This record gives sequence, structure tokens and C-alpha cells, in this order.
Amino acid sequence: MKKHLRIVPAQTALGFLALATLLAFFCLPSCKDKASDPLWVANQYFAALEKGDAAKAYDYLSDRALLIKNSKGGEMMFMARPDKATYEKIVQGLPRIEVTSIERLTDMSAEGKLEVFQVQARTKERGRNVERESSKFLLYLAPDVEGHWKVLLPRP
Repeated sequence: MKKHLRIVPAQTALGFLALATLLAFFCLPSCKDKASDPLWVANQYFAALEKGDAAKAYDYLSDRALLIKNSKGGEMMFMARPDKATYEKIVQGLPRIEVTSIERLTDMSAEGKLEVFQVQARTKERGRNVERESSKFLLYLAPDVEGHWKVLLPRP
């Protein structure tokens, strides 16, 4: 005589709970809002600029002016992004760049308030005898009111 395993409602509920827990454990990290990661935002911003997509790069810019005071009493002023048409004209006039590295500067960053990255890039030119210049510069990001990181534009 064969014995059949009989599933009772409590076992079914526990099975679904275990399955839901496993799915949450493996799926939720990939569903995380990527705009809450400043390095991801910096990479996406430069990827848009490298492709010449000023409209997409514009979306990663901070829409508010900001004044940041450091521990030594110095101040840094950042301006709000200009209107979209002005930004697109500015980007068209700039040389295309290719980012070779982005490094987080922990000593200049304030956890959750300001992220500073050192970016190394070179001009993206085509041709046989074109010398590609390389330079380093700092990129600043701060969270907006929704907690999404945005690129800050230093005031000249």
C-alpha cells in the first residue's frame, strides 16, 4: 500500500512564505533604485555625454543651487542647472571626452550629503595624427529631496 503525502494548508503557507523570502533575497537587490548610488549616476552622466546625448545628461544635473561649507570654513557654491536648450548648446560646443577612470575621494566626501569623485578623461578625437590630451578633474554629487544623487555644477 502506497502512502500519499497530504499537503495541509499550514504547510502550503509555509512553503509560499519560504519561496517569497528566497525571491526577495535574490531579486530585491537588483530592483534597487540605482539613482541612490552616486557612482552609478556619475557613470550614467558621462556615458550620456560620451554618446552626445545632452538631453539624457541634463536629467542627471541638480536642479537647485547649493552652498556647501567645509570643516575649514571654506565655501563652495554650486549653481542650478540651466534650461535644457542652453545646456544642449553648451554641450555641443565642448569637445567629446572619454572617461578612463572615476575614483571616489573619501576624504572630501561627506557620507550621505556630498560625494566627490576624481575623474580622469581624455579627448575623444578621430584621426591618425591626433594627440589625445588627458586631464583630471573633480565631480561633485549631492542628493536631491527624493534621495537621488545629482551632478552639481560649480559656480564659475
